[in-house]
Amino acid sequence: MLAEFGRAAPLILNGLPDDQEWIDWLSLMQHHGAPTRLLDFTTSFYVAAFFAATEARDEFSVWAIKRYPLDVYAHGLFSDDCMDVKYPPDSVAASYLFDERVLRASNEALMNPRPDKHYGVVLLDPQRAHERLYIQQGCFLCPLTLSAPFESALIRTLGVPSDYLQQIDPGSPTLMEDESILRIDFCSDLRLEVLKDLWRMNIRASTLFLGVDGLARSMRHYIDTASYDPVATRRVFRRWFRRI
Repeated sequence: MLAEFGRAAPLILNGLPDDQEWIDWLSLMQHHGAPTRLLDFTTSFYVAAFFAATEARDEFSVWAIKRYPLDVYAHGLFSDDCMDVKYPPDSVAASYLFDERVLRASNEALMNPRPDKHYGVVLLDPQRAHERLYIQQGCFLCPLTLSAPFESALIRTLGVPSDYLQQIDPGSPTLMEDESILRIDFCSDLRLEVLKDLWRMNIRASTLFLGVDGLARSMRHYIDTASYDPVATRRVFRRWFRRI
C-alpha cells in the first residue's frame, strides 16, 4: 500500500518525504484518509473531546495515556540511538532531541522489523508536521508490529495486567500516580453541551480543518448547537466563504 501511494502521490502532491521516511509517509497517508497502523492522538484534551463528541451518537469517551511509560519503553528499546540523550529530558532542546531519536529509530524498526524485539507501541511526533497535524496538536501511537492486536501491544508496553483496560474506573476524576490510562465517559445528554462549549472556544471543524471542507463540516455542528435558522446558516457560510 505504501509503495502504491508513493507511486501515485508525486502526480498530485509536492514536497513529499524521502523514500526511506516511512513514518512521514504514513502520517501523510493518514492525513488524507488512508488506513494505516497509526492511531491519532492529541496533546489537547479539548481537541480530543471535539472528535469524540462529533463522532458519537450515544455515550462517548475521551482516553488519556500517560506519556512517561511510553517514553521509558522507547528509551530502553532504542538505547543505542538514545545513548547520548538524558532521560527524562531536562530541557526543551533535550526533549526535542529525544523525540527525534525515537522517530528515527522507529522508522528503522518499521523498515526492518524484528518481532522478537519490536513488540510494543511508541509515541511519535513527526518532524514533518502537515497543516492539520499542527493545528490539532496531533501525535500518533504506532505499534511496531502487526502480529498482535493494538491493545495487546499497548498493554505489554505499559507493563500492566492483561485485563487492565477492562478494570479502568471511568469515575476516577484524575490520572493517579500508578495509573497509565484514564478514561473519561460522557453521557449522551452532554453531547450538544460539549459541542456548544467547544464552539465558543473556537474549537470546531472550520478551525481544525482549514479550507472549504472544514467550513462545510462545521455547518453540521452549527445546526446541532444553535437554533436552526436556514437563512442564518446560509449567511454564516457565505461570510466565511469570502475569507477563503
